[in-house]
Amino acid sequence: MEETKIVEFYKTLLENQSSNYSILITAFIALTAILVGSTWLWNFLVAKNQIKNAVLTQVKSVEQSLNKKYDKVIEDKVKELEDKYDRKMLTTEADLARIFAIHCENTNDIQNAIDWWASALDKFIAAESDDMIRLVIDSLNRLALLPDLNEHINKDTFTPEFHIEIVKKAPLLLEREKMTIIKVLGNYKTT
Repeated sequence: MEETKIVEFYKTLLENQSSNYSILITAFIALTAILVGSTWLWNFLVAKNQIKNAVLTQVKSVEQSLNKKYDKVIEDKVKELEDKYDRKMLTTEADLARIFAIHCENTNDIQNAIDWWASALDKFIAAESDDMIRLVIDSLNRLALLPDLNEHINKDTFTPEFHIEIVKKAPLLLEREKMTIIKVLGNYKTT
């Protein structure tokens, strides 16, 4: 009987040991499942937010960069249009002054014609219209070389300094004509 007790003892011992290994293996599998699950949860929740934040940061960066570029393009285009509009306005004002100058010449009002030609020249110089500057300088030069210019100028009301300053602004290509006009108008300087 003792043998049976020993056998029973070892049998119980083996069953308990097998049960312990099963518990250990089950605990190990459970621990592994918890670790895998928590890693997956971490990746799903935290990493997803980190990726989302990184993408949003990049998007904002690119958006700001594009906004700056577009703002610069828009600003440049607006400036270009403003400059074009300003030149067009100056050209229109100069054309009006030129028309008045032609009218004054046709009515033999040479002093006012010189005033209007000088005004037209000032506007064409500001508008950078080289062809029209040439035309106005030629017209002023023609008037300055009139043989009876003295008869048409009232020295009391004529201010050649204003006209001379405008003529001096003309491009250097017209130096000869400028000097002729300045010389003739300089004879009428008020003291």
